[in-house]
Amino acid sequence: MTRYAVALAHREAESDIQTMSQRWLGLDWREFLPWTSNGLVVDLASCEETLRFVAAHYAELFDQQPHDDRWVKETMSPAKRRFLEESDRFAIRADDKTVGLVIGHPSDWSTYYIRSTAILLEYRGGIFVKKLLRRFEEILPRFGIRQIECDVAPNGKSCRIVQSVDYQVTGSLNTVRWGTMLRTTRFLDSHTDGTFYRQYCVGH
Repeated sequence: MTRYAVALAHREAESDIQTMSQRWLGLDWREFLPWTSNGLVVDLASCEETLRFVAAHYAELFDQQPHDDRWVKETMSPAKRRFLEESDRFAIRADDKTVGLVIGHPSDWSTYYIRSTAILLEYRGGIFVKKLLRRFEEILPRFGIRQIECDVAPNGKSCRIVQSVDYQVTGSLNTVRWGTMLRTTRFLDSHTDGTFYRQYCVGH
């Protein structure tokens, strides 16, 4: 049985769990996936597949040191598990191998929050990430979403990628989990986009 078949079996076993997107927005991502671009396939991930990828790769991808106690590390709890089960989990696969992960969920009735994006270095590329973000932009407005938010590290590469697809820096935050992050927002309709520019970008 391939890794994808195992993930699919887990996904089917979890299909009776309603996600926040299903409950709040009426959005079932299964209607829009899988999606293929640049030789990679994006599909829903089971909770178990998600946790395996996090355990295997997140420390390296996010430069977490084993004995670094600067930031809070949270163990899995029943509440954290339920939150993950009800979030949207997207696996990025190459030849049945999970090479990336995106986790998101609505944060209110009109805002979708991309909580985490992680792709193995050898599969990383700005073009794919941009296409993935554009794909979200095509689907989410159909379900009442007017803005997409994500937090990025304040480094050049991350900021360039999101700003190249029209995400605006809308704030900064100091987190106990990840340190200093920039909140970026993609406004999906002309009214909210125009309001942001009028109120905060005078002379832009």
